[in-house]
Amino acid sequence: MPGVADPSSIRKLLGTTAKMTFHWVANGKNEALMNLPGSAEGERYSLERRVAMEGQHISDAQLGFNSDSGQPVVNFKLDSNGARQFGEMTRANIGRPLAVVLDGKVITAPVIRSAIAGGSGEISGGFTSAEASNLALLLRGGALPVPLKVLEERTVGPDLGSDAIAMGLSTGLLGAALVFAFMLGLYGRWGVIACVGLAVNVGLVFGVLSVLGATLTLPGIAGIILTIGMAVDANILINERIREETRNGLSAPMAVRQGFSRAYSTILDSNVTTLIAISLLFMFGSGPVRGFAVTIGIGLLTSMFTAIAVTRLLMEWRVRAMGRQPLAIQGIKTLDRLAERGVDFLRGRFIGLALSALLSIGSIVLFFGSGLQYGVDFTGGTLVEVRAENTSVEQLRQALATAGLGSAAIQESGPADAGQYLVRLPVLNHSASDSDSKVESVVDSLKTAVRTLSPTAEFPKVDMVGPKVSGGFSDATILAILLAGAGMLAYLWIRFESHFAAAATLTIALDLTKTIDLHCGAFAVLVGLAPSTKRPAATSP
Repeated sequence: MPGVADPSSIRKLLGTTAKMTFHWVANGKNEALMNLPGSAEGERYSLERRVAMEGQHISDAQLGFNSDSGQPVVNFKLDSNGARQFGEMTRANIGRPLAVVLDGKVITAPVIRSAIAGGSGEISGGFTSAEASNLALLLRGGALPVPLKVLEERTVGPDLGSDAIAMGLSTGLLGAALVFAFMLGLYGRWGVIACVGLAVNVGLVFGVLSVLGATLTLPGIAGIILTIGMAVDANILINERIREETRNGLSAPMAVRQGFSRAYSTILDSNVTTLIAISLLFMFGSGPVRGFAVTIGIGLLTSMFTAIAVTRLLMEWRVRAMGRQPLAIQGIKTLDRLAERGVDFLRGRFIGLALSALLSIGSIVLFFGSGLQYGVDFTGGTLVEVRAENTSVEQLRQALATAGLGSAAIQESGPADAGQYLVRLPVLNHSASDSDSKVESVVDSLKTAVRTLSPTAEFPKVDMVGPKVSGGFSDATILAILLAGAGMLAYLWIRFESHFAAAATLTIALDLTKTIDLHCGAFAVLVGLAPSTKRPAATSP
């Protein structure tokens, strides 16, 4: 929820079961009564036990303001059955208070001033705007059969959020500038057309995300940057195909037409196989991962559209403007000579295969030796990012041990002496009923302990993942990888011959082992996840 400064209030709101009913306040003539607490401390209501109307008939509820007093109220609408029932019972009980009961507590008991026959009404009760807005949200949710439990929570502070946005935008602009420069250097004026197509593609991605009402996140920005890279692949294929057709002696119009025809089948196959993986990423991923998958998926679809509707249109317009002039896609001469020279990869195929096999075997050995360092998404627990100036790992470890958080794992996440740490707390061993409050209490204890060392300490990011969510991630990851491989194998098997499909799938599997190698070894060292920084804090006496 963007812009929310107090996650605990949202957690409390989501934890409300919102089982709502309407009851008439007792008028002394009824026998079957019940006594329920009100919103104010010590307030009690004597109500008829019989339910006048179920809250499930409310179809909409919104924050509003009373036209006379200007006080915040909740305006609600009923479905057709509820409107008829509400009209009949209010007409017969004008002047009586009607209590709105939420989870066994009377939140308000307004007096019915007139019959409400239009299927809409107003709930007033001295609310603040925030209280009325929360009440409207609960009323829209209707009656839930069981209480909600927070399984995963991620909090990003405003400073970190603004820094991430600035970094993402600057990275995106830099990446786009480098891609544009490469296209201009390699294809000259024809590269300008490709750059226009890329710009339109990025604009379409933002447009579709806006229409869908999507929230732009850092993984989403990463997806847009990656979309630029994938879209430029299509433009390179198109330009190279047109170059080949020109060398074969075709006229400019025929070279463009034939080049697009031959390149587009390759582009389609590449994007379809990527969409298979992206679809599984969306199905099995969590919120941020799904946002990344959605952005990539939209980018792939828009890139195929812009390749036809923009790039091809501009190229054909350029060819018609050239008249009978020969088509020559040229860039910087040095790059052209390097491209024309080519590389005989087959000559070194045996060395390449041996090196690839050696790396894959080493990756497997390294995986079973040191293993991967799993994050809280897979292990569960709470990860807190800490910024505390003039502190050390040992000082932080001792402070947490004193606070009873001896099982916390601490690692530096930035340059030496920068005071930036990642503190990981394991999953708490307690019942589900009080899990949220205990996690919040532990995080508060951590913040208090850190602030004893550095009163100006900041906590820009807090991630909490429950054991149920983390337990399913490992299985979902393996299943998603297997299904992605099977899906690509099936598509390539149908689209091409069986041995091509098997070879391509095997190559992907070998690439996957090398990726694991990077995470197990070199990559872990580069990002500062050395084993010496991950040892847990000493257990407090």
